[in-house]
Amino acid sequence: MANAHTRSDGLDRRTASLTVHVCRESTLVSWARRSPVATDLVLTPEQLHRRNLKYTLADAAQPRSSLRFVPPVDVAAAVAPGDADEWRTLDRTDRLRLLEELLVDPDAEIESLRTAFGTNLAAHTEAVEAAREELDVVAGGAATRADALREVAAGLSTPAARETTALLDGLQAVELTLADRTERAVSAVPVLRAGREALAATDGRAWEEAYPTVERLSVAGVSTVGSALLDFLGHVAAFTDVEVHLFLRAGTGPRIAERLDARLAAQSSLDVDVTVASDDAGGVEPSVPAAELVATTRREEARAAMAVVDALLDRGVSVSDVAVVARDVDRYERPLDRAARRYGRHLSVWTQLDLRADAPLPPPRHLWRTARRRRRFVRWGWCGRRGDRVRPARLPVGAAGRGCRRRSRVAARPPRSRGRPSGGRRRGGAFARRVVAATRRRRLRD
Repeated sequence: MANAHTRSDGLDRRTASLTVHVCRESTLVSWARRSPVATDLVLTPEQLHRRNLKYTLADAAQPRSSLRFVPPVDVAAAVAPGDADEWRTLDRTDRLRLLEELLVDPDAEIESLRTAFGTNLAAHTEAVEAAREELDVVAGGAATRADALREVAAGLSTPAARETTALLDGLQAVELTLADRTERAVSAVPVLRAGREALAATDGRAWEEAYPTVERLSVAGVSTVGSALLDFLGHVAAFTDVEVHLFLRAGTGPRIAERLDARLAAQSSLDVDVTVASDDAGGVEPSVPAAELVATTRREEARAAMAVVDALLDRGVSVSDVAVVARDVDRYERPLDRAARRYGRHLSVWTQLDLRADAPLPPPRHLWRTARRRRRFVRWGWCGRRGDRVRPARLPVGAAGRGCRRRSRVAARPPRSRGRPSGGRRRGGAFARRVVAATRRRRLRD
């Protein structure tokens, strides 16, 4: 049982039981089995970790029909009142665009951010967004946690206290203004809080209606458990019969587990029971030397990573043999770039398109109708011959061709068809030339 007091007990105070697994990913893999319905929800905030877990199950030849991999915000949206489409969140690109518009001509409340970022706020849009995200992680939209931050700021020296208070006031004003200017949720925090309130208001019935067959709820692929996510997990454990498990890393897992009960009890009236199951070996036998460095901030983490890279390069390791992998390139690109410049290194950042939000432009069907046109596409390198396992090259997204995955053998310009003009009704030829031109510009820009 996930909660010590069931709904039939008639007790107002609930106990949330959470199990923390440190270096025990094999336990999660062992739960995978063949089932007609999903009995385990696996919450992975990042798409990368969902894909890695699926690869691990595939390598182990484990059926995974009993597991359902979903982001935490989707689970909270399913539990929250109303249609799940009403709880769609802004992606980071749209949020940055709206934020930049706010910072060009800020309101009086937002102008307090100039104490921390300078007079030209629009030039620090990404830094302001990073600070807003950090506030979401710490406070989770709760007024009591924001007040606690203000109390901590009041105990600092006078300049630091003034700057921290102005930063908190400005970030809260930004959050409220963004919420007024969009119909979507600004981030996942409002959705998680709505799901938490629905669980408490319905005494767990909202969960039973959304996920009647789920027996376990697992969270994996996180190095920091945000306050809003933690509150939601605590209410799932307290108001339902679902077991709640957190799978954490060796470096950060023990410290997170030590503070879970205090963090949950400070925000709610729940009694918290945390069980820690650790495995020093972790079931992992690395084939290369491995080390784990613990950092308290993202900036320190980036500096530690680039220090290791600099040491490797000084010892003669080839640049092509060194890679830095981040779970969220949007949040780590700026700290890593600054750390790289500190060591006199140049950083090249590669990311992956989220095809759920930015679908690539498909080629018109009439381009594929004849074998003659297909042969030209094979010659230009846009597709493989019939029977080959080569996948078609992805076409550019948008006019600028951003995010294009191109083949190295794409020609500079497709040859014109004999006896027919390039304009007129031959929209397919014009489209092909636009694609090649966009790819060409992308290659020159890189």
